[in-house]
Amino acid sequence: ADNNELQEFSVLPSANNTNGTAIGALPPGGLDAMGYRRTDNLLYGIGSANNHVYKVGQNADFQDLGAAGLFNTLFYLAGDVSADGRYLYSIGSNATGFDVHLTKTDLESPGLTTQFFTITGSWHLSDIAYDPNSGILYGFDQLQLRMVTLNPNSGAITPLQKIGPGNSIMGLYFDAFGDLY
Repeated sequence: ADNNELQEFSVLPSANNTNGTAIGALPPGGLDAMGYRRTDNLLYGIGSANNHVYKVGQNADFQDLGAAGLFNTLFYLAGDVSADGRYLYSIGSNATGFDVHLTKTDLESPGLTTQFFTITGSWHLSDIAYDPNSGILYGFDQLQLRMVTLNPNSGAITPLQKIGPGNSIMGLYFDAFGDLY
C-alpha cells in the first residue's frame, strides 16, 4: 500500500521471518485484479489509474496492453486468470463497494475483447481465484463473510457455508496442487 511497487517475499520458517524485497515500480496508480498466467509465467492485472490491462514480467517490467472496454466509473480490485490462461476475470465494483459485474477479458484476442456479466444481489467480493484442477472460480464475499463460487459464463454467484464471525479474507490464491490459501 502507498508505495506502488512490486515486491517479492521470502519466507524463512527456521527464523520465523518474512522478508520483502522491492523488485521494481509498477504503472502509475498501481495494479489491481492481478492473476498469474501459467501459460507464459507472467502476471496480469488492471491499472488502477486507467483500467487498462497490464502484463508484468521479471523485474516488474510491465507492458500496457491497452484498454479492454472496462468502465472508468468502476473499480476492478478482485481478479484472476483462468486455469487455461486465456481469460483475465475481474469484478467491477461501484463507489459504494457493491459488485456490478464480472468481466471476462480474452488475453489472446486482438483488442482485448471483454464480455460483461451482470452480478445480481448485494455482494462485495474482495478477491477471486481459479482452482487450476477443477476450473471452478471462487470468491470471498466481505458482506456475508463467506466463500462463493462464480459461474464464469454468466456471473451467477452461489454462496457456500458461512465462515465464523470476525474473519475477513482480502486475497485468495490456489497453488498447483489445488490448495486454496
